[in-house]
Amino acid sequence: MGLKEDLDILDAKINKLKVDYEQYFTKILKREPTLLRDEIDRLIIKYSNQSITNTSLKFRYSTLASKYTSYKQFWNRILRQIEEGTFERGAGVGARVPEVPIGVEPRKEELPGESKFKSVYQQYREARRAANDPSKDMSYEEFTKAIMQQTEKIKKDYKCKDVEYKVAVKDGKAKITLIPVDKK
Repeated sequence: MGLKEDLDILDAKINKLKVDYEQYFTKILKREPTLLRDEIDRLIIKYSNQSITNTSLKFRYSTLASKYTSYKQFWNRILRQIEEGTFERGAGVGARVPEVPIGVEPRKEELPGESKFKSVYQQYREARRAANDPSKDMSYEEFTKAIMQQTEKIKKDYKCKDVEYKVAVKDGKAKITLIPVDKK
């Protein structure tokens, strides 16, 4: 494998690790993603000791290394706060709660009566817990009915065949975003 392919892999792994840490901090993942972090550390060290002659690849490597270093500093600060007991999950750094993507779950075609939205419902409940959302807990039946209504509205308005669901914490509240896909 060449440097270009390794940098593509490094970029993908850094993005995956970022998502894994977000999920770890919101208690979706039970364990810190140390294995992936170690793999990335090895790749960074591997190329830090080599001279890269191609200017564009050298720039890309240094950009990825800087991005990763910045993320590591942020993650270490949050981990330290968790150890000290001063970290409030979902509270963010400032007054504003940053958007934290929990996951994207595409809707699967199922027979009527089967639970289409169990995964989205679980993600929504986890996001509400992480954000300490005080609003009334919605039953699975109420949730399914509301999502089905919104799904049909999106399909009609955007003339699409399907809808994806993205659960996120924004402004201290769990939100579900419906994303139209497969336009007709």
